[in-house]
Amino acid sequence: MNISNAIRFLILLTSVFVAALTLWPAVNLADEPTQTIAEPGFRPVSAHAPGFVEALGDSRIVVLPTIVRRMERTAHSFASQEQIVAYLNEQGLAVAATGPRRVDLGALRRPSQWEIFQAGQLAIAEMLATYDTGGDYTLIMELLVPGNQAVFGIEVYVMDRQGQSAFSFLLNSHHQIFADARLEARDSSEEARLEMISKATQVGLEALARQIEHARANMTAQGGRSGFAMSHSRLAETPIDETSSRVSVNTEDFLGLAAEKALQLTCECAALTLDRGFGYFSIDERAELPTGQHSFRILFFESPPEGRPIASVTAPEDLAGTPNLESAVLKAAEFAEICRMLAGSP
Repeated sequence: MNISNAIRFLILLTSVFVAALTLWPAVNLADEPTQTIAEPGFRPVSAHAPGFVEALGDSRIVVLPTIVRRMERTAHSFASQEQIVAYLNEQGLAVAATGPRRVDLGALRRPSQWEIFQAGQLAIAEMLATYDTGGDYTLIMELLVPGNQAVFGIEVYVMDRQGQSAFSFLLNSHHQIFADARLEARDSSEEARLEMISKATQVGLEALARQIEHARANMTAQGGRSGFAMSHSRLAETPIDETSSRVSVNTEDFLGLAAEKALQLTCECAALTLDRGFGYFSIDERAELPTGQHSFRILFFESPPEGRPIASVTAPEDLAGTPNLESAVLKAAEFAEICRMLAGSP
């Protein structure tokens, strides 16, 4: 099983749970946020994050020129690159230095920031397969500036020597830290645009620092691990019949940022399904309770029900184009395997 593909797909799928539990809004270039959240961006869970966090301070991070992504082309900011290096060194986060290689991701054409983020990680990984930056980690910031006068989103790519994402995340106007910054040029002058790029870079750096704080706190809470134990102790289950149950959860019982909470919830649902003696599960009838808890119905299946898409970590491409991902049925054993890998269990 390809663990990288599995983890990427698992994060994508668990966003369904998060949206239903009001933990995480949808991210789409066409959407305007109705409210902001305090979390400093969306950082998909990575099995390589603990190593990155533990190595901070001594690790060598090479920062490549910041990508300024416009509708028609990719530009680069060396001033932003220098700003990032200075911040990492001043904060004692790493021994940081600039690198000369410019990454050209082309015009800004993809419909969603999630797709931009995924494509960016893939392109950078391919570049690192043939180019050694000389660092333990490579950091590239990407600023999305579709209309030249405002920054629409920020991606921070942190990749290890093998080209695997170690601590990458995205940020946009759904997040309070981004929305409060009002990343718009004061006028159409080049000076105003440069000020906007500098301000956006600082927002990305502050989000990175807060992401690191969250990760450290999460690792401390879990005894130095950032994985997810295979249990369902945080699910309050009330059986409805032999093949379904009503489940309620306290979101505060789950550690970390929204994506991490959603992943933990998925792991517990998989564990519950296996403990009940079934192979597949799906979730519906989501609701927020007056107590502040959230509830949903979980349906158990011995075999995949006819006419329902199957969410498989081994073949995520099978769900491409599925209009309603929430209708998918999950294979518990596959998800449990990924959860055990992330938890470091045998």
